[in-house]
Amino acid sequence: MGVSALDKTNIRLAFHKTGRAVFISHLALMRVFQRAFYRAQLPLRYTEGFNPHAYVSIALPLPLGMESLCERLDFGVAAEFDTAALPGVLNNLLPEGIVVTGAEAAKRPISEAKFVDTWFDADTSCGAQRLRELFSGPVIVDKRTKKGMAKLDIAPLIKHIEFADDGGRVTGRAVICAQAPGLSPEYIEAAAREYADPDAVIRFVRKKLLDADEKLFDCM
Repeated sequence: MGVSALDKTNIRLAFHKTGRAVFISHLALMRVFQRAFYRAQLPLRYTEGFNPHAYVSIALPLPLGMESLCERLDFGVAAEFDTAALPGVLNNLLPEGIVVTGAEAAKRPISEAKFVDTWFDADTSCGAQRLRELFSGPVIVDKRTKKGMAKLDIAPLIKHIEFADDGGRVTGRAVICAQAPGLSPEYIEAAAREYADPDAVIRFVRKKLLDADEKLFDCM
């Protein structure tokens, strides 16, 4: 499948970020992809002016240390190339844990992705029932803002949340707001630590992006 340069098309990559790659920061990940694009000799589209830069954007930056199976990156192209072959080319150039699973011309703006379907696994002594009680009403946490620390009720930013006991651990799923405003899963862990178990450790994995109707977002 080729892409026309006349359309100045944005190409959207779908990729996983797992394993040791979760410790690559958002800015470092941008550099990783830009180096891979350069080595793959992709015809990137650049801004004009004295300091041109490539049109490259990773949607919904992932918190450091969190795995994801639904990451998206958009980049502009200025000439035709074979998008079908792109995942294989890039996967030979990317570090372990970053795996491109698809590449197509972007059809929907990322702004239409309204929710993130996130699964989690918790080491905690408090049990699923205590966490259900905690998240059944307002959940106030401290959030750092440009003006300093502020109190935030994260409950309105959680569409659904489920907890289950699993052999001394707690597993679950949370559908949370993706953007405008979005909720970092780190605040779910912060609430669990403050109100239920100060030693709780929760590992999150982004599984899916959803639209406003909670349908799978057609990211490509």
